[in-house]
Amino acid sequence: MGRRPTNLELLLALLGTDRDHGLDGTTVTNRVAPGGRELAASKVLAQLLALEASGHVHVDRGNGYRFSLTRLGEDAAYELGPGDPIEVVLVMVDLVGFVSFTAEHGDSAAHRAAVHLQDVGDAELRRVGGALVKPLGDGFLGSVRSTVDAIDTVQNVAHRCRRPDGEPWAMRAAVHRGRPIAFRGDLYGADVNLTARLCEAARPGELVMSAGQDAANADLLDVRGLRDPIAVTRMNVP
Repeated sequence: MGRRPTNLELLLALLGTDRDHGLDGTTVTNRVAPGGRELAASKVLAQLLALEASGHVHVDRGNGYRFSLTRLGEDAAYELGPGDPIEVVLVMVDLVGFVSFTAEHGDSAAHRAAVHLQDVGDAELRRVGGALVKPLGDGFLGSVRSTVDAIDTVQNVAHRCRRPDGEPWAMRAAVHRGRPIAFRGDLYGADVNLTARLCEAARPGELVMSAGQDAANADLLDVRGLRDPIAVTRMNVP
């Protein structure tokens, strides 16, 4: 009757697939087991649809069934599959009011502002021996070696980023030491997701940093998706 593929096998088979095209079921099956040996096509389809229901797989039904990963599915594939965990301090920065700025000044001005932020971030991260991991539209994710370097990077980026009228551009930022999965120049996993949640929790002009269990004067922050609150410290960034 053929065996049922594991979720990880299917996630890895879809890794790197262009969502605009997707893979058909036969191609997915062949990626898991060349020639489809030992796999039941009906079980492959059932498992892919179950992964759609869990939010890990996108199914395009417009031209037959074609499958690709959602961002949640990509994160799960990298976290459970290839790649190596590395200990690093993650830095995330986000421009405040970017949507309203785009509506007022137009897409070209918004693009220039986003590129400037990423260029400044790249320069400041490199200055302390870190690296820009990836741009995030109106923000970026970077990595550095120490918390001190991370705070220094955020402060310098905040000093250097200005609105067209010369006023400082308020930012939200987050710093978190963790062990994300490194794969093909990118970082994935729970620690990256937590850094994003900390950045969301920052007020305009504020840096939120995970503090660890023994930190003095730490606040407890409820983080979406986590059962227990996280100890954090907050500081203003100019």
